[in-house]
Amino acid sequence: GQIGNANIGANAFAYYSIGSDYGFGNKIIKGVKQTSLENPDLKWETTTEYNLGLDFGLFDNRIHATFEVYKKTVDDILSKRSLASYLPIKEVAANIGSTQSKGWELTLNTKNLTGEVQWSTDISLGHYEDRWKERNPEVILKSYQSENDPIHAIFGYKSDGILQIGEEYPENPGIIPGEIKVKDINGVDEEGNLTGVPDGKITDADKVLLGSSQPKLNLGINNTVSYKGWDLSVYVYGMFDRDIYDNNKRNLGILQRENNTTSLTYDAWSSENTDGTLPSGIKQTYSGSSDFYRTNVSFMRLKNITLGYTFSKSMLKHTSYIKKARVYFDVNNLGVITNYEGGDPETDSWAAYPFPLTFTMGASINF
Repeated sequence: GQIGNANIGANAFAYYSIGSDYGFGNKIIKGVKQTSLENPDLKWETTTEYNLGLDFGLFDNRIHATFEVYKKTVDDILSKRSLASYLPIKEVAANIGSTQSKGWELTLNTKNLTGEVQWSTDISLGHYEDRWKERNPEVILKSYQSENDPIHAIFGYKSDGILQIGEEYPENPGIIPGEIKVKDINGVDEEGNLTGVPDGKITDADKVLLGSSQPKLNLGINNTVSYKGWDLSVYVYGMFDRDIYDNNKRNLGILQRENNTTSLTYDAWSSENTDGTLPSGIKQTYSGSSDFYRTNVSFMRLKNITLGYTFSKSMLKHTSYIKKARVYFDVNNLGVITNYEGGDPETDSWAAYPFPLTFTMGASINF
């Protein structure tokens, strides 16, 4: 299948906006400046996708499965590209290139018990990956970027321990003891190309691809059991092999303020604890740009448990105005199994809360 998209809004046109007041003689003149450039070469964005699926059932459909593989290409992506820094307008609408994504999905439905006690299981498993296929040659890339980077790429420096008292770090003389050091691994030539040789200073050229914020695998499992009027459902899901910012370590940065922090503080570097494996938190030059603050996580979350009871018609025969009634008790976010040592591996970010544990009781009545 193929579909087009022209959604770039007013960004495709040139327009002007009112600026500041200027005095000319005895008059105040309202200034006008151009704030958007037109691009007459814009094309439609086009998405082309190929899907191949296999759907089958076994044992009178007690086992039913669907397996699908897909590949999607988006050409002439509509977005904005940066302009040279000396120009008064910093960006223009453009077709910035093409991306390609591919993956597979497996859905499995089983009826494990079909008698008086009924039990069914639904499983979904999926893998997805994407990357740039082609870039507009006029798009200005960073020195560490390439033509075919993953779309959700994470770039940063490779950490190299903690700077100690009296230790020299000529690559960046501005950092102080207790800070993270990063490796000098690359330089650039006069044309802006990477040399592959350290140049004695820390710049963007030393950044590398650290990983992707896109999980390699997604899994969801739902079990439903029913017996007479009772029903019970349990839903768990997970993400695997996903790189995130480790806010468990980042919290060390609040040591200089009057805030609560974690027990990791006891392992923070200080003049009295030079064996500490974590930075001091007083100053963090590379706090958001090195692999020290990145971690690869996987998790399984017990998302929901619901227990309900549906009243039979015989129990409602004395109340003819009620056709159906059900009561239920619901628990959300009961727990997480994960290798992440911070807060919540799915929501953790600066000043973010984990998913709350909630309990709900309710009733559904049809008249």
